[in-house]
Amino acid sequence: SVDLPGARMEVRYVPAGQKDGLGGDWYDATTMPDGRVLLTIGDVSGHGLPAVTQMSRLRHALGGLAMTGEPPDRLLTWLNHLVMHRFEETTATAVVGHLDPLSRVFTWSQAGHPAPILVRDGTAVQLEPPSGILLGATLCERYERSAVRLREGDTLLLFTDGLVERRDRDIDEGFALTLRAASTLRRQDGEAALDRLIQAVGGPNPEDDTCVLMVALPG
Repeated sequence: SVDLPGARMEVRYVPAGQKDGLGGDWYDATTMPDGRVLLTIGDVSGHGLPAVTQMSRLRHALGGLAMTGEPPDRLLTWLNHLVMHRFEETTATAVVGHLDPLSRVFTWSQAGHPAPILVRDGTAVQLEPPSGILLGATLCERYERSAVRLREGDTLLLFTDGLVERRDRDIDEGFALTLRAASTLRRQDGEAALDRLIQAVGGPNPEDDTCVLMVALPG
């Protein structure tokens, strides 16, 4: 558990097949100088040491860029330029957002990544994503941003596609299972709640890392 300004965070990272070590997934939660919380989650394509290396470079680059205080869509624009010009043959997906603890507004952008899920009063819905293509694909598309005002007791879930994708089922089924499981989350159970969520969606993914970030507002 990590206490953030105005929220509490739990995270679960399950490497592919429950093997030791990390792959290309990453997450971050950092309090900015102005008091907002930077929340990021992403997934670099590929496996093994090359994916880990590129993931680490991307994560640290984003952390540095974020210190400018610029909005998420601009951060993704800059990060995409960096990937296109400096990270050869690399693509990645990401969600980048700022949570304002005073207004409870979550402002976010995405680059080809599954949109976060909002759990409110026992109902889970996936947020409508602003437009944004995966990092490393093109310089011609713009990144947009969206905002949602959270309420006391709300829970926000950020996750990588290892949670919902399986070779032997349609991805829509994976999202449906995730929404159903998310609606029954007990935030007070902490990391155990995320373990149950992963199990309800099919357990650890044997072919892809799974990362889930739960940000809960008190209430």
